[in-house]
Amino acid sequence: MLYGDAGWEKSWKSFEDSGNIGITHVTNPALFKEIDKALSEQTNATLLDIGAGSNSLALSFLYEKKGRTQLVDTWISVEGSKELIRESKKNIEEHDTDEKISLIPHHVEAANPLPLEDHSIDIALSRHMLMHLSTIDLHAHMKDLRRVLKSNGVYIAAILNPEYEQWKRAQAGEVVLINDQQYEYSFLPKEAPGNHTFIQHFKDRSTLEKIFSESFTIKKITECFPVSDEFKKTHARYYMKDTPMTLVYVLQPLP
Repeated sequence: MLYGDAGWEKSWKSFEDSGNIGITHVTNPALFKEIDKALSEQTNATLLDIGAGSNSLALSFLYEKKGRTQLVDTWISVEGSKELIRESKKNIEEHDTDEKISLIPHHVEAANPLPLEDHSIDIALSRHMLMHLSTIDLHAHMKDLRRVLKSNGVYIAAILNPEYEQWKRAQAGEVVLINDQQYEYSFLPKEAPGNHTFIQHFKDRSTLEKIFSESFTIKKITECFPVSDEFKKTHARYYMKDTPMTLVYVLQPLP
């Protein structure tokens, strides 16, 4: 089942029932489209997924559509959380039938460059990871990605729209954030069991794009809205007319 095709509502509803706020499923239609496009311009591509979590992006993309694994030589997943690394290893063992995914335990921060050779990556990806980085770490991360990407490579980065986050907080009566402010973010209700709270560092859109532009040319920005109206009544916050929930950037490394 492809995102946006028949059965989309059923798939999304299953995530809503488990408390997921739906960010991934608003983002994936645009994100997958850009990955497909990048792969169409490469041969036996090496992909790098930063902040890969439990490897849900790799597995859902590679095995959702027949023939995708044939376009990929290696999918390198980078993750720093010990808990998510354990989940990732289990998921790879159970679902990566074509043995495309390689896992590298690594925490992204300024003093810890990626353990990869220069100009070794065709396509770099991140999905809702950049908001976890401080301004200092984000500057370093972008420079490091420019180092590891090939000259004709591309970085496809999906982020939570800062304007949407501010609007959501205002609706909840919470204080509006300022640049590089650290705050807690939970993707499940507070009463839900388990650890589902993350530390994030707020950066407005203009600040993000200024940092991106130091190491990359911004080739394209896609504003992501829900592809289905089925949840408009129950999850109205996803459907702000002029404020996309997420953004997908296509970035090309500067010479």
